[in-house]
Amino acid sequence: MTEPQSTQKKKKETSSTSCFTYEVTMIVQVLAEDRERADAKLDQEGGYVSRRDVVLKDVAYLYDGSDKDAKKSKSQE
Repeated sequence: MTEPQSTQKKKKETSSTSCFTYEVTMIVQVLAEDRERADAKLDQEGGYVSRRDVVLKDVAYLYDGSDKDAKKSKSQE
């Protein structure tokens, strides 16, 4: 017979997270009556992206909450 969920120990879930850095170059088109309105519309609503080039620049692997690395460093001392 299994224990009710309320008395079972909850398993701690860990997931790793990474930080991805991209360089993004875009060409955006905005329909407006003049330059001032086009600038305002671009800032407030955006525009139509007609071209977008993306380059991955860097990936940083962040701490995932596990003790594996901490245990390794303590055993090396």
